[in-house]
Parts: sequence; C-alpha cells; structure tokens
Amino acid sequence: MALAPGVLYILCVCLLPVLYLLRFSLSEYHHGSMELTGLTLSNYLKFFSDPYYLELLYSTFIMAILVAVLTILLAYPVAYYLVRVKSPLVRVIAVLVYLPLMASTVVTSFGWQALLADSGFINRTLMNLGIIDEPIKMMYNRVGVYIALVQANMPFMVVQIRNALKAMDPFTIQASKTMGANSFQTFIHVTLPLSMPGISAGVMLVFVSVMSSFVTPTLIGGGRVNTLGSLIYNQVTVAANFQFASAVAFILLVLAFISLYLNNRLMESKKLGGGGR
Repeated sequence: MALAPGVLYILCVCLLPVLYLLRFSLSEYHHGSMELTGLTLSNYLKFFSDPYYLELLYSTFIMAILVAVLTILLAYPVAYYLVRVKSPLVRVIAVLVYLPLMASTVVTSFGWQALLADSGFINRTLMNLGIIDEPIKMMYNRVGVYIALVQANMPFMVVQIRNALKAMDPFTIQASKTMGANSFQTFIHVTLPLSMPGISAGVMLVFVSVMSSFVTPTLIGGGRVNTLGSLIYNQVTVAANFQFASAVAFILLVLAFISLYLNNRLMESKKLGGGGR
C-alpha cells in the first residue's frame, strides 16, 4: 500500500501519456484534427520509407554522439579541477559552469547569436587582433549549433563526472602511486575507470537532450540545420500533421530507451569493470 501513490503517479504522469502518444501516432491523418481514428501504420511507413527522414534521423544521431564526445573532453578537466584542486577559484568556476542552467534555452541561443554572427563579438575581436581577415562563418551552419549545444549541456556532464570523482576512495589513488604508477598511469588505470559511471550518466543526459533539441538548431542554424526535434515542431506548428509528429516523437522516445539500455549493458560489461558476463 505504501507504494500505491508512487505507482499511481508514474502511471498517470509517465505511462498513460506515452500510451496515448502511441495510439495517436497510429491514427489516420486529417489536417488539423486531433481526434483518434482508425488504426494505421501509414505514419511510420512514411517516416521509414522516405530517405529525407532517414537522413535526418542519421544526422541527428551523429550530432548527439559528437556533442556528447566534445562535452566529455571539455567537462572532464573542469570536473577534475573542481574536485581535486583546493583553491578559491573553485567556487567561481562552479558558478560559471552552472550559471547557464538559470537561463532558458531561448535566451542562451540569442546570446550565442550575438557572439557568433559575422559582426558579432568573436569575429570582431579576432579581426581587431589581426588573427583573421574576414569573418568566420559560425551562424546558420553546424559549427555554431555544435558550439551552442556543447555549452548548453556542459553543466550536466560536469555535475555527473564531479559526483563520480567525489565518490572515489582517495586511498585508491595513493595505493596506485605506492605501487609505482605515475600520475598518467594512475589516471588511465584508476581514476578514469572509476569515473565511468559519471561519464555514462552524463552521456545519456547530453545524448537525449541533443536528440530532442529544436530551439538551438532552429535559432542558431537558421532553418538550415534540422533535427528530429525541429521536424516534430514543424509538423505540429506548420503542417498541422499531429499524427505524423506523434509517430516521430514515439520513434525518438524508443531510440532514447534503446540508447539507455545499450549504455547500461556497456557499463555492466567486464571491460569497463562491471559485473556483466
């Protein structure tokens, strides 16, 4: 009985909306209509039979992976510094890292527009310093979108890696050095493997966030960088095809669950120190 409120909450807030989304995605298309009609697979057949949508799925998947990798490379040193270094700068850096979480994605994207534009702060500074002769194209292409997405997801990765590093037993580092390992060997064979759970959690947060993003690609990409999220948005607001939008959203949800499952299986493998077979 004690579990009943929690189970009921999960059922009402999580499971039922997903089931309704699935049922709606199996409805026949009627322009602007949100009524449930006869069952059909036409929306899914439309998605998987069109090369454009498959290419969009592939490009979104690759974007999510690359952003996750770039975020790891940038977030790990920051998280390591926040945990291992005792300095007054730690609090300042922590505030700078977590500060973007207090601003909406729309506000952050507009800020990046001011920085990345041809006449923006970055290009003006580089030209004034004589580093470049003409502006670097960072708006309305994937370069600017990647920059904005990495910055937006940095806090999630830093938090997860920082928690994993803080949970480490400091005596493992001392034991490694006692056995004759240098700092690099200790990091590769001790610190990095023990921080993999944090990296794994951060990767999933970033991956799912990028897969479903549409605000940043729309504003920074200027309609030239499309994702599954922007496809869903356009199908709802422009085409008024709610049934097809529901099908794409359910496909995105299934991909997220598959990625989560594969990630968990990888973390349980013996190659990463898990208990898998």
